[in-house]
Amino acid sequence: MGAFQGILSLLIITSSTADLLIWTEVDTSNSQPNSKLATFNMNTNISEGTNTATMKYNLTPAKFVALDYDYSDRLMFFSANVRTAVYKVRMDVSSGGTSVIFGGTKNVEGIAVDWLAKNLYIIDQTYDWIFVINYKDNNTRILMREGLDKPRGIAVHPIKGLLFWSDCGKVPKIEKSNLDGTSRTDFITTDISSPNGLSIDYADNRLYWTDVGNGFSKVESCNLDGSDRRIFYKEPEATSEFFKLKVYKNYVYITDRRRSIIWSINKTTEEAYFNMDLDSPPYGITIYGNNGQVEQTSPCLSRPNPCSHVCTSADNNGYRCLCKDSYSLSSDGVCQSDGFFLPTPALLYSYGTSIRKMNNFPHALFPKEHTSIDQLLNNQHKITALEADVTRRILFFSDENDKSIFSFDLKIGGKRRRMVSSNLGSVLGIAIDYLSKSLYWTDYSNNHIMVSSYDGQYRHVLIDTDIVKPTSIEVDPIHRYMFWIERGSSTHIERARLDGSKRTIIVSDLSQASGMTLDFNLQRLYFANSGTIESVDYDGNSRNVLYVNKNASYFDMDIFQDFLLLTEYVNGSLHVLNRETTEFLHSLQTSGNVYGILTLDFTRQPSGTSPCMNNTVCEQICLPESEETFTCECSMGFIAEGNGKCNSTIVEDNFILAVDTVRKTTYQIDLQEANSTAAALHMGPLNNPIAIGFDPVDRYVYVSDVNAHLIKRSLLGGRKFEIIHPDVYVPDGLAVDHIHRLLFWSDGVNGAIYVSGLDGSSKTILISSNIEKPRAIDVDPIRGLLFWTDWGTEAKIESSWMDGSNRRVLIDTTIGRPNGIALETKHQFLYWCDAQMNRIERVKYDGSQRTLMKHLDYSAYPFDIVVDDSFIYVTDWSKKTLMRMNKVVDDELVAVGEDVFGRLSGLALYNSRVLETGKLLKGFFFITFSSLYLKLQSR
Repeated sequence: MGAFQGILSLLIITSSTADLLIWTEVDTSNSQPNSKLATFNMNTNISEGTNTATMKYNLTPAKFVALDYDYSDRLMFFSANVRTAVYKVRMDVSSGGTSVIFGGTKNVEGIAVDWLAKNLYIIDQTYDWIFVINYKDNNTRILMREGLDKPRGIAVHPIKGLLFWSDCGKVPKIEKSNLDGTSRTDFITTDISSPNGLSIDYADNRLYWTDVGNGFSKVESCNLDGSDRRIFYKEPEATSEFFKLKVYKNYVYITDRRRSIIWSINKTTEEAYFNMDLDSPPYGITIYGNNGQVEQTSPCLSRPNPCSHVCTSADNNGYRCLCKDSYSLSSDGVCQSDGFFLPTPALLYSYGTSIRKMNNFPHALFPKEHTSIDQLLNNQHKITALEADVTRRILFFSDENDKSIFSFDLKIGGKRRRMVSSNLGSVLGIAIDYLSKSLYWTDYSNNHIMVSSYDGQYRHVLIDTDIVKPTSIEVDPIHRYMFWIERGSSTHIERARLDGSKRTIIVSDLSQASGMTLDFNLQRLYFANSGTIESVDYDGNSRNVLYVNKNASYFDMDIFQDFLLLTEYVNGSLHVLNRETTEFLHSLQTSGNVYGILTLDFTRQPSGTSPCMNNTVCEQICLPESEETFTCECSMGFIAEGNGKCNSTIVEDNFILAVDTVRKTTYQIDLQEANSTAAALHMGPLNNPIAIGFDPVDRYVYVSDVNAHLIKRSLLGGRKFEIIHPDVYVPDGLAVDHIHRLLFWSDGVNGAIYVSGLDGSSKTILISSNIEKPRAIDVDPIRGLLFWTDWGTEAKIESSWMDGSNRRVLIDTTIGRPNGIALETKHQFLYWCDAQMNRIERVKYDGSQRTLMKHLDYSAYPFDIVVDDSFIYVTDWSKKTLMRMNKVVDDELVAVGEDVFGRLSGLALYNSRVLETGKLLKGFFFITFSSLYLKLQSR
């Protein structure tokens, strides 16, 4: 930074008494661009021949482009594009010096100063956005980040509260908005070719701009409402290229890059006053003087400041407040945090066991001196694919070793949640339809594509025929297409509708394709074919090669504005490619393996409509077909009906009810059919269901949810549910007393056992002393006994009467983590499974005849257990199915039904043949005031 000290300190010699013409020149004739910043005293007598300018600065490499100033604060601002910065310079000797006010890009084509509110507006052509920075406190806000192609010129009218900017892209135009970015509208769209520079005549309230094309370089002007448009001055395009301009007093000053001159045109006569020949093409231009910026008191400078972040000028000496990203504006002008800890835009990539984020973007990011990398999520296993819903701030990722898909809330206190783990193979690609809130993924090992709801509760196999080894997948919700790569006998890229229909191969002659990304606006697909980066349109036509590196092994890619961001997993590199110029820009070498890459930015997910938005027809999964039509699909265990509903076939006897914690669903497993398909039950939304119980009298199914802190119930086969306990803490275990109509549950965090009526009435704490972490619980209502496990510091299994009295320890030796218990009431045996000792054991009610029934392998994690007259049934978190063994010591555990579950947890068994029935035990009664009181008077 030392080289910049005092760049403009000499200007003070004349700045107090003279208007100063300031411009920049850029010489690109050599390998490194040279840039100059020069001044000319406008009080000097201008004559034909030689007029002397003063060179204030000369630097190589550099490219000074845009200029503007704040006269009252004696500040000059200019962009140094090769140096990737915008500088703020003091114009007085006493406090001279230079500082960077904005960094990270080398294409700032325009800057404009709101001298009233002290805001600097910056046009950034690298990322196609408009920034506003308060140069008093350095608060910033991205003002415009969508709909810009090649923004170049910018001008502000603080008195009127207006902002104007030009775009030289495929659709050249000038746009207009308020200074806070609201009321954006197209201003000039016809008879315009390449609008380069803008300037406002504050005295006459007119906008001037340069335009090059159709044979002329010209300056046009119009009123601030777009009326009275007229050509002010023009020269043949073959000899002149007008770039920037400045209106000051009675003259318009124009830089001409082709002729390397500065024009001065009389505003009244529209005739040339002078032109100044230069050594190199001029770019930016301004006049530093006291006549160009009308002073008035700004409410943005009052104390206290009416805005907590950025205050912008508005019409009639008003103001408007803006908040930084991840903040929202309250009615009193205070910016309040949205709770999101990751501002956008951000760049994320998977790095082995972690997800990392980069705080800047390509031009400032990959050169090592600017790299800023933070650990976003650590201690995973092997993260491969990444995707995110930017608006909802949800990150999705797959873990290759864990065989799971997770979600992670990008909020303060956000949690990682396992969404999908059932029957997953190798998930190398995930994509989202952010309009319909659907998640898509490929499974390389199982040869299919699946879709699910965001929470993973409902999921459906979308494509499982004629598909071999799918890898990358991309979804365009706007145009309702999905694309994926297959690496079967032939490697190709296929396209289908979002419901899996209308499949077609669009690219077929590939060697080893990997990594894809989409540009929704251009409807173009980018992909890596070995070391070649290519693109095609959505039909597979207009194929174009962008870059070739035969030694590269690309894995994933994403787009940010004009850039293509690539990962190379073999050597752990990240790369940046300009997809418009095909220039290879930067690389960043890491010390590990890099897989997925993701741009977290709102521009990657533009607003749109979908027939599945706010859909009330599909009960579970809605998949768009066209702009107005959709298909309803159902999750495993349900059958799709024609009316969008999802039903299931329920049996009335001899079944097991099971909770799938990962699928967030309860299932009925028919024990009469050896290979029956599990039928799903309607229990409403579930977050983390654990325990389940069944009342054979009224046919209610009871489920506990430890994350939602509730217990709910629903009729078996019914569609409605009711929450009977909305405020329980962690209900780990459930037990139903079908005779006395009671519900017992354990709370492992509060260290207590509770009881209530089956309808949730008369909730009472039954046991709360000398109990640490109760988990499983079961009841024998015939004999009035209650049993529970406690896997606290000293693990044990206890029993008591059903009123909590007469407690006794049954097992407290050779026991580790007793998860589940089950009662064989006929012979008075208690069975349990131990997840630490890896055992299934049983003991008599009185603690005698302890027997090891099965020693499980080291990888097992048994969770719950139920028994009937012939079999022991166990859930094991290391398995994807229900397990069963005969009631014979060391009998083989075999799978029951399909291997399709996520993580089976709680179990409940019903078989009318083995269910014991009886009368109310003597002494059990309810007393008045709706308070449940249990007392066993005699046995």
